[in-house]
Amino acid sequence: MAYEKHHGEAGERTRETHIELPAPTYWPIVFAFGVTLIAAGLVTHWSVSAVGFCIFVRGGWGWWHNVMPHEEHELVEIEPAHRPAPIEVETRSVVRMRAGEAQHRVRIPEKVHPYSAGVIGGLAGGAAMAALACLYGL
Repeated sequence: MAYEKHHGEAGERTRETHIELPAPTYWPIVFAFGVTLIAAGLVTHWSVSAVGFCIFVRGGWGWWHNVMPHEEHELVEIEPAHRPAPIEVETRSVVRMRAGEAQHRVRIPEKVHPYSAGVIGGLAGGAAMAALACLYGL
């Protein structure tokens, strides 16, 4: 990517004094307001949807042009107290467990339930839902 930033080694990241964030914009709110007016026009009057469509198109166009030729960014200063600490590489390793050691299952299931249990549970749940639906209809 053309805009990717190479950070280098772990200790080098803490030397940066600014962070690059997307610039704030109001176009997504304009876009959402247009969508809202389009939906409101479906239950009120077609002219509300027409105005909403115009706002929707304008908001989409503005939002698109905010990021398409090149993204707009702003630099925000990082306070020295909030800069990340250097990343230290740990040389110790983890002791791996073997299957069956200390009753550890690893990836083997301890008990497998039969398929009939799922079928019976599904039938019982379906019957219970049908009974509740009949009671609700009374």
